[in-house]
Amino acid sequence: MIASGSRDSPKTAPSTVQRDFPLDRTATVRTGGDAEYFARAGSNAQLRELLGWAKAIDVEVAVVGSGSNLLIADEGVRGLILKLDGRLSAIEAEPPRITVGGGLRSLNDVETAL
Repeated sequence: MIASGSRDSPKTAPSTVQRDFPLDRTATVRTGGDAEYFARAGSNAQLRELLGWAKAIDVEVAVVGSGSNLLIADEGVRGLILKLDGRLSAIEAEPPRITVGGGLRSLNDVETAL
C-alpha cells in the first residue's frame, strides 16, 4: 500500500493505486513516462474512493481512455491517472433508458445496444 497525503502527511491509498506506473502501456504509440499514481475504477464506489483519496492528498486527477489519442511526456505525469473499467465502461440497456459508461471504448457499441 502507498502511504501518502498532501504528498507528505500519511493517508493510505486505496488498494488499486499503483505508484510510478508505466503509462506507455496505455498509449497506442507506446511512448511516455510514468504516472505518479495510477488506478482503474470499475464501479461508482471505487471511483468515489479514488477521487476522495486524491482530494485528501491534494493531487490532480486525469482520466485516460483507450489511448489512441494520447501522448505522454517522457518525464511522466504527476497526480492520479484513472482508467475507467468494469461497469464504468459498459452499456446498460433498460428500455427506454440506456446508460453508457464514460470508459466505453467504441460508439459502435451504443448503436448495437439501440
